[in-house]
Amino acid sequence: MGILAASAAVVAGLATAPTAPAVDGGARAVSAPHPLFHLPFPCGETWRAYTHTGHAYPDAQLDFGQGSPPDGRQVVAARAGTVAENGVYGDGSSYLVLDHGDGWSTRYVHMRTASMARTGSVVRSGDPIGEVGDVGSAGQFHLHFEQRHDGVPVPIRFDDEPVTYKYFPEYVTLVSGNCGGEPSEPEPVAPPEPAPQPPAPEPVAPPRPADDQVQDARPPAPAAPLPAHRPTSAPEPDVPSGAGAGGDTAPPAAPARPALDHLLGQRDAYRFTPTMPEFARPWEGTEG
Repeated sequence: MGILAASAAVVAGLATAPTAPAVDGGARAVSAPHPLFHLPFPCGETWRAYTHTGHAYPDAQLDFGQGSPPDGRQVVAARAGTVAENGVYGDGSSYLVLDHGDGWSTRYVHMRTASMARTGSVVRSGDPIGEVGDVGSAGQFHLHFEQRHDGVPVPIRFDDEPVTYKYFPEYVTLVSGNCGGEPSEPEPVAPPEPAPQPPAPEPVAPPRPADDQVQDARPPAPAAPLPAHRPTSAPEPDVPSGAGAGGDTAPPAAPARPALDHLLGQRDAYRFTPTMPEFARPWEGTEG
């Protein structure tokens, strides 16, 4: 009887102790092919992964921590995608959702709100999307991570391998292979370069006209204006007799030159003048 009682107690204890669910025995079966996901941390980093009974889907959700609080450690995209939404839930937990297409998405919880990538951002595997924090889990710095299909968490696979779930405080140690260049993600294609354009034709000068047709294109110069009429000599100013401009007496006028007939009438007066020049002598002895 004692042995039976002890056996019953062991069975009861096993029934109440949490056990890790079977791999791929998750919350829902997924018929769609599972994409290639990586750890949400930079290449080569080592992290502890575990689940706990407080998870709504303990076989499809993981928490990541390290031996020391990983406050501010970088979180990267597990796969290329687009930031579909981010924000803070009613319980105070921050969250970010990456859409990977074909109904697949990943969710990241408790990151620092100021570090989260903006909605609409397009990222590739390994691109930073936030930092580890304790938003909604004060003092407990860790990253809550999910892989979802049609909005429902599914058993997680990294590098195309299933994860072995362990309940906290136990954990599994995982090394990130998120080093970029996975074959399932096509490389971005650069836009084609525009075709080279032919050089513009050189401008052609118009033909020069024949010499007899050349015309001066300049407008004719305007004719110079005719000068105003000016008198040939200015009239003498009227000066009062006996006074000049300065008050002095005006000089006497020169005697008028005698008329020719007067001089001829006086020719006899010059016939015998001793001072008469030689050319006056032909009149000697002649009359009038």
